[in-house]
Amino acid sequence: MHSRDLGNAAAAGAGGGLAPAIVIAVILIWLTIKTIELIARTVVAHPDNVPLRVSLGCFAMTLFVAGLTAWQIVLLDSLAAITLLVLVMVCKILEVYYSPVLEREWDRDAVAQAVLHEPWWVGA
Repeated sequence: MHSRDLGNAAAAGAGGGLAPAIVIAVILIWLTIKTIELIARTVVAHPDNVPLRVSLGCFAMTLFVAGLTAWQIVLLDSLAAITLLVLVMVCKILEVYYSPVLEREWDRDAVAQAVLHEPWWVGA
């Protein structure tokens, strides 16, 4: 192999690894934006929710303490990441819990239909 061929192979190898890195970077940016949007939307919709306030306070506190140590203590960095995950989980739980999409109107007819409906094998 000539040195020119080795240069082309190296360039082809570097270019082959660049595309997945770009895709991963775009996915991470998208996830970051969606996470910030979810937290902001939940805080605006439910500002008086106690679990939301507690998880937001814990995240802010661990982020502040980790920042004071200049992100040098791995335990604090991990704790900040864990509290971020807890905050995102609390926000998503609140969003689903208060979502009107899955709610069902229950009146007398709806209850009777739900309880006294025919089994699926009768219609077959």
